[in-house]
Amino acid sequence: MKKIFSVLFISLFSFALSAQIQSREIIYKVKATPDHKEWVDSVTSKTDNEMAANFVKKQMEQTRRALPYLQLQLKFNAEEALFQQEESMANDNEIDLERIAGSVGVNGKYYTNLKEGIALQQLEFDKTWLIEENIKDLKWKITGETKEIAGYQTRKATTVIDLNSKVKGKIIAWFATDLPYQFGPIDMRGLPGLILGLERNHYYFYADEVNLKEKDLKIKRLTKGKKVSREEYNQHLKELSKGLE
Repeated sequence: MKKIFSVLFISLFSFALSAQIQSREIIYKVKATPDHKEWVDSVTSKTDNEMAANFVKKQMEQTRRALPYLQLQLKFNAEEALFQQEESMANDNEIDLERIAGSVGVNGKYYTNLKEGIALQQLEFDKTWLIEENIKDLKWKITGETKEIAGYQTRKATTVIDLNSKVKGKIIAWFATDLPYQFGPIDMRGLPGLILGLERNHYYFYADEVNLKEKDLKIKRLTKGKKVSREEYNQHLKELSKGLE
């Protein structure tokens, strides 16, 4: 009987602790996937320009070596999230971390508001842009595979997204149902648990730190930049590329 009461007490305590947690902060790190080199070789082999191919290989290798210095931050509460490069990170090696972040697919800052159903991306290109779009439902396929990340048991889910205006790619996410929040790295969302691991375009994002907070965290909404839709921004890129031809 005492054992039953002990188990019940622990369960109730865990539930109460979970109920007290209003928000969290996740620090992600990034590393190349095992097939990264094979992918780079495949991409560069499609060009007849040896100089251009060697340049791409050199850039990719620089990115791979700099990844240990890159840290990404996700702050969120029940309804909002902000994902960005960690601003407080020291960089004593004079590495262009903003370029490295862009190389792995993190372009600027990402804000999500579930209640309003909108997502914002703030980025710098020829000017500061604020891309606004409605949150789209991703067609996730949840599998039976599991993996432990940062002390949490996660489940595997896959989907296909537009990596850019021309290329689609398969995404693998590892989400923790013990953390019932619908957010993750970059603009990934919509799973019944926080995404702690993400395989995207031959890079793997994984939670390195999970910081719990009992006080509700206020998420700062992105407001700076010229507000456009995703379609308007892509059209702008097309017009710029025509001018370079």
